[in-house]
Amino acid sequence: MAISTPTAAPSAAPSPTTTIEQEEYTTVPAPDPVPAVIEISSERVAVIADDGSEFAAYSYFEEPAPLIALLTEQLGEPVVTEVRPQWEGYSSTQYEWDGFVLSDGIHPPDPPFSPGFFVRATAAAVGDLVVRTPPGVGTAAGVSVGDSTADIVAEESWSEHPNSDTSRARRSTRIGIGEPLPPLSPAVNEFEANFGVWVTADAESDLVVELIAPAANYGV
Repeated sequence: MAISTPTAAPSAAPSPTTTIEQEEYTTVPAPDPVPAVIEISSERVAVIADDGSEFAAYSYFEEPAPLIALLTEQLGEPVVTEVRPQWEGYSSTQYEWDGFVLSDGIHPPDPPFSPGFFVRATAAAVGDLVVRTPPGVGTAAGVSVGDSTADIVAEESWSEHPNSDTSRARRSTRIGIGEPLPPLSPAVNEFEANFGVWVTADAESDLVVELIAPAANYGV
């Protein structure tokens, strides 16, 4: 009788091993906002960042040293000039960058009628910073030097006057007029004192050549 020899069951082939490589992701932080716009209004100078947020803001009734420091950091050292009128006028220390001037009065601010400093823009940009009024003041996008007066909605009428420096006539008005101030005195309590932004344009080209703020409708 034949004796059968049991045969071993074939061993199962090893299962293939799948290796999943984990990719490493590095989170890159968003860059910090940087100043992009100098925004001048009847109440303050604001510095707007490149992401549209407010980087800093300075009232005209504050000491301007922090604003001067920020502008110096962004634009470099200004030309500093002491202005002392011989008879009457606004004595000040002027800090001038190409196209933008900050005039710091020798007297401290006296709210709500006497600001401590003024600013004047004669260019649409200074360094890498655009200079304009806030959106909605004058036009939907604001007003800059070089804009056409045809696009500006002004609260007051335009007045024409000669320019002794160039013999070309200029036109001026105020825009972005702020809230009424308290009466200057009981004798003039019907007069509505306020601040705005002074806009000057060349009368021939009708293009804006200068912005000044704050611009009062009374003597300061």
